[in-house]
Amino acid sequence: MLGHAEGNLALAYDSAGIVTTKLGSSDIPPLSGSADVMKAALAALDTAVAIANSAAASTGANGFPLPPTWLNGQSLTQADFVRLVRSYKARFRAGVARSATERGQVDWAAVIADATNGIKADFAITIGNSSGWTANFDENQGYVNGYEMMPMYYYGMADVSGGYESWIATPRDQRKAFLVITPDTRWPAGATRPAQQATSPSLGTLPAGQYIRNRPAGEDIVLTGYGDTWYENRRYGAVNVASHSGPYVDVSYGEISMLAAEGYIRTGNVGAAVTLINALRTKNGLAAITGITDANTPISTDKATCVPHVPVGPAFTSTACGSVFEAMKYEKRMESAFTGYLIWFTDNRGWNDLLENTVVEWPVPYQEMQARQKPFYNGTRQQGKGTYGF
Repeated sequence: MLGHAEGNLALAYDSAGIVTTKLGSSDIPPLSGSADVMKAALAALDTAVAIANSAAASTGANGFPLPPTWLNGQSLTQADFVRLVRSYKARFRAGVARSATERGQVDWAAVIADATNGIKADFAITIGNSSGWTANFDENQGYVNGYEMMPMYYYGMADVSGGYESWIATPRDQRKAFLVITPDTRWPAGATRPAQQATSPSLGTLPAGQYIRNRPAGEDIVLTGYGDTWYENRRYGAVNVASHSGPYVDVSYGEISMLAAEGYIRTGNVGAAVTLINALRTKNGLAAITGITDANTPISTDKATCVPHVPVGPAFTSTACGSVFEAMKYEKRMESAFTGYLIWFTDNRGWNDLLENTVVEWPVPYQEMQARQKPFYNGTRQQGKGTYGF
């Protein structure tokens, strides 16, 4: 838990105090930069693995498997626990980068080693108000109409009909919601809005494997320009209608497998990356990538069938079929949406895909600085013009 907490602080903030098990209850650790905080987080996770692999952890009444109440609904074996910890290590090691340059400098061999020895299926906590394990904002407040609308800048890349291309060619504040037609079965099927709405008439009735619904027209919240969309993520619809009880994904297998795929791409093993990407693509109705050995080569030239479509510079008013690298990014976005902590944000900043002028890290909260009797301050690091010109 110490490694998990420090790792999340390092993902978000420019600095934090490094806490160790030797810290006294009245000790105040000095602030350290995010890179050093992450080193401490990874060291704590390494220690967790070492303890889990020790002889004492597999003997006696307090050995593995973990009691199911520790991680609600999960009685992790020794091997499963180590896989989970290594999955967090892969997430943290890649996610701490603040720019595309820093992401390129990540120890990708270490990421590959942890990811390929990480979880082999989604890791989900069983949430429920009566159990004390809840995800009330994401799963409850997020289902108040309008909270889980899909940002079409990124998710519109699934469209093969030309709707997304027309959307990005329209001045930003004049854009309107459009119909996404895609072979990706995580989206609602149908050539019209009523046909797509019919696939998920209520919150808890999405077909197996479908994450997104085209909301009933009577629930539309019309927004200005690029925010306007008909689509909502309803991955946890069944949990929501079951009194907010059921499995809630904290680490998806898709996230971890795409971390390995990104590592393979960055270390020159494109074939291994394509194998992992194709496993997700074919599971979800998309054509397998074949015959490509360069990660920057378009996966297809047929815009009527390829997913994803990516904006093309310098004008960014048209699209082209994405590359192997873009296919990996698309799968990562689809599989990690509404899971974990800051995944969309840390990925996009590391890929140089954030909207221009988005902050890339937060300063220490002013309350913390005041408690330390130090002046609070504003952050200064922002995203420049990114990959897609957003």
